[in-house]
Amino acid sequence: MSALVRSVAWDDTRIELHNLDAVERRVLVTAGALSEHRIDTVHTGSTVEPVVDGRCVDVVLPGGTQVVFSLSMTPRCHEPSYAAPWDIASAAHQTTRA
Repeated sequence: MSALVRSVAWDDTRIELHNLDAVERRVLVTAGALSEHRIDTVHTGSTVEPVVDGRCVDVVLPGGTQVVFSLSMTPRCHEPSYAAPWDIASAAHQTTRA
């Protein structure tokens, strides 16, 4: 898996992910280094998906594929947390399939 952050703004981040493997892979994208932001929506091309939990989004990529998406966020609305992203995501999160 490789990732490129294409742009970062106060309330929006554009990310490009590539699955270089032949099998499906998952990656958990968090909103800030300490999950302090809330992801409001995920924009993938013409699709806009609301995010349930808001602190992270689970992206599933089939083998040999890529996806470019934007995360619309509300900055600094959560207390920073050192909890592991998968612990935060276990309560509720959005899965985005490429």
